[in-house]
Amino acid sequence: LEAHIQWSRRLEVEFFAQGDLEKERGMPISPMCDRTQAGVGKFAAQQVGFISAVVKPLLEGLCLHIPDLRELLMRNLEAALHHWGQQTDEALNNASVETQASNSVAGTLSELDVSDPVKEEDGDEALHMDNGDRQTDAPAAQ
Repeated sequence: LEAHIQWSRRLEVEFFAQGDLEKERGMPISPMCDRTQAGVGKFAAQQVGFISAVVKPLLEGLCLHIPDLRELLMRNLEAALHHWGQQTDEALNNASVETQASNSVAGTLSELDVSDPVKEEDGDEALHMDNGDRQTDAPAAQ
């Protein structure tokens, strides 16, 4: 399993290098090669998809012709799927916790009444938040 993880990470580095080169040359970045779209959960989910769609059918076909390999190959395949599945689940759980925290902060902010300009001591209206969405310049009092 460790060798599989190491080689998977090496491929990820190679994909990102390709994406960097494509970006540098003004080309569209190939799927899975954009480091700005990367994340542990996304990479892990891609591994699960690749193993399920490509590797498993290939190994199952190979095992039809060399049945003695089935036990070893399928055990390793299941270990890899389990590892990447756990990584995907952990990333989703972490994202869920972050989303809940973000929503809690957003909910608290939306409860604040920030639609009226704040009067400064000198009578001028200060910068204020318009419905909590964007900052606007309030006209100065004359």
